[in-house]
Amino acid sequence: MRLLKLIFLILLLQIYKGQDKKRTIKSEEIISYEFNRNNKLFKRRDINYGEFSTFNHKGQLQEKGVLIWDYSTQKDERRIIERYHYKDTLLVGMEKFRESSGEKYQEMENQFNEAHKLEKKIVRSFENGKEVFKKNSSLYMNIEYDNNSQIGKMYEYDEDTKEFKLAETSISTFDNKQNLKEKKIIDSDNKVFEIKTFEYNKNEKVIKYTSTISQANPNITYYSYNSNNDPIKLTNTFGNNKIEITCSYKYDDNSNWIEKTQCTDGEEYLVTRKIEYY
Repeated sequence: MRLLKLIFLILLLQIYKGQDKKRTIKSEEIISYEFNRNNKLFKRRDINYGEFSTFNHKGQLQEKGVLIWDYSTQKDERRIIERYHYKDTLLVGMEKFRESSGEKYQEMENQFNEAHKLEKKIVRSFENGKEVFKKNSSLYMNIEYDNNSQIGKMYEYDEDTKEFKLAETSISTFDNKQNLKEKKIIDSDNKVFEIKTFEYNKNEKVIKYTSTISQANPNITYYSYNSNNDPIKLTNTFGNNKIEITCSYKYDDNSNWIEKTQCTDGEEYLVTRKIEYY
């Protein structure tokens, strides 16, 4: 579980900053397969599931979803689970949908000041098309700035008092290139709950990530990249536990990877990426 959360965080930091390739990607489909003992593919890693993303002409992420194999048509069916909304270069909103029914259950709104800095984030929950107020899923965050620091105060809905109460404060510091260097999370009792730190290479890719919760052992991950800035090795340590992931790639004529062989603690599987360009 800690590895999944970590990979998700790094994806947010790196992948969806925007596309840096020459041709703009319109959509992509990613599917994972496993190998049998004879080194032959035999099924998807996440049974019957893949994922897809669509992008606009500016390279901004518009939709994310899952691919589900339809046995009647023998084709993949796309089901949208996230939709993103922009105003020029700013991400102003995002909607989440249930995979099974397509029903919207959550939306996020970003509000910016005149300098285009994020000043408020609102998360709303929905049931049967109407907004509902629920603990852990109805919240908002007010954001202030101090030099290279960002201070966010998050308020969660309390179902007992029917009010929003301060749940945590986050203090984020950035380098001169606006890469996140440290994020400190302080709980409602004003105690430091977690400290996250990030180190980058000259290409602004994360090479070391550390998470320390209270007095526990730090969770540390190191990253290595190839000349295309794609990760080729990830090593995660937490106490006496260690996870290592290595990757190799095949690329298309636009230097985007279309096939990845990934090995996680000795288990190897193949990831294919089907890309459509504008």
